[in-house]
Amino acid sequence: MKRIKKADIIFLALCFLFSGLSGYFLLNPDFSLFSDDLSKIEVAKVFAVKMDVRLKKTNSYSWLPAYTPARLFYGDSIFTGPNSETDLQMADDSTIHLNQNTLVTFTNLGSRVQLDLRFGEIVGDFSKNSTLSIKTTQSELKALGHMVLKSSESPKSDDAKTDLPLVENKASAPALSELFIKSRYPSATEKRAPSAVEIPKITWTKVASVEQYEVELSRTEEFSATRKYQVQGNRFEWQDYRPGRWFYRVHALGSAGITGLNSETGQAKIYLEQPKIYVPESVIVRGKLEDASGTATTVKITWDDVPFSKNYRLRLQPLNHPEDIQSVDVPTTSSSFNISKPGKYLVDLQAYDEDNQPILSEIAAKKFIYIYRKWAKAPDLLEPKSNSTLFLLSLQSPDLWLEWTPVEDIDQYEVELSLDEKFSKIYYSAVVSKNRILLSRELPTGTVYWRVRSLVEKQERHSEWTKAYQFRVGNSSREKL
Repeated sequence: MKRIKKADIIFLALCFLFSGLSGYFLLNPDFSLFSDDLSKIEVAKVFAVKMDVRLKKTNSYSWLPAYTPARLFYGDSIFTGPNSETDLQMADDSTIHLNQNTLVTFTNLGSRVQLDLRFGEIVGDFSKNSTLSIKTTQSELKALGHMVLKSSESPKSDDAKTDLPLVENKASAPALSELFIKSRYPSATEKRAPSAVEIPKITWTKVASVEQYEVELSRTEEFSATRKYQVQGNRFEWQDYRPGRWFYRVHALGSAGITGLNSETGQAKIYLEQPKIYVPESVIVRGKLEDASGTATTVKITWDDVPFSKNYRLRLQPLNHPEDIQSVDVPTTSSSFNISKPGKYLVDLQAYDEDNQPILSEIAAKKFIYIYRKWAKAPDLLEPKSNSTLFLLSLQSPDLWLEWTPVEDIDQYEVELSLDEKFSKIYYSAVVSKNRILLSRELPTGTVYWRVRSLVEKQERHSEWTKAYQFRVGNSSREKL
């Protein structure tokens, strides 16, 4: 086998090096094989870009997107589209701001740089040592201090077709101009018709010669998952909208499937009105204990259904003990909590959609108070004694005294008589302020049951009923009710 000589190895290495350098310079837009020395002299740098800003090199026929920090040389041109801006840093530390729809070219004027403002508007802050010359359609002048210069000419039709071609055959990026971000859907308690609901809308400035656009909406700013809509014109109404926080952008759709640059990203917050929460303003519980310690009361809470909701988060917070907050997630419009501490409580509610995003404009809330009251003490029945038999002179007007023991701090007593021990049907009832009552109503013969309970604070708090006593009314025949 023939060995490779050292000279051959060196020759191959030089070939590879030459090939790599050739590829770099051929692909580098800042290098032109046939340009003169002036095209290699840097005159400015791009240090800020907004929206559609394009750059064309001296010997190039294509407009490329301008990025920071792109370098500009003699013969280069830079263009800003609708709603687009850029800032340039000159070699002498002067700064130039190009407003929208502006085209400038840097040319050589002897030993100085000349900025040819073909159309549009620039705002410059030029250093004292600046040698820059500015040429407009009206005049030519030396750059000095702060200057605002405009060109009265508009882009020529030929410029639009040849000198300013679409960026790499792509449509320009439309600029978003308006979004109605607040849209409220009627809750279950409202009477508005669905046709009265405001629909979110997005509008944007048109791209020349483009009528079709694609709108993208996503939950994330990275647009990892999107909803896409193709529309004609520069207005989109989101008929099947969903509430929550959304990011959106628009790009033009050209012929043969060409897709334009994306607009800037907008953010929309679309929320619904709060539903009504239903819970009693006062929850009053009575018990035998001195206080509510060791007891639990169940409070049921319901609310209106919220459109688009898949889940609800309901929270209960005692205002005197905010650290004892309770929370529950439910798919339905009702839930309950167990409470044991008397006081004021706050209930709040948030609804979530299928992406677990909140959809209410504000958390719905309502307050209520929990009151615990101990049962009043029941009296003891005295007369007539249980299981006694009474022979009355007259059943029509018996004049029978019913008596019981008095209870301290009791305002009133309630008395009931029935002909069955379960008191399923009350034969007679009365409320009295003393611990006895004279019964003058007609009584039937047979067994009569009676009981008493204590009443306090206008019957808002009362005792349990006493154990029923029974007595028998004697006569030859029993009368029916």
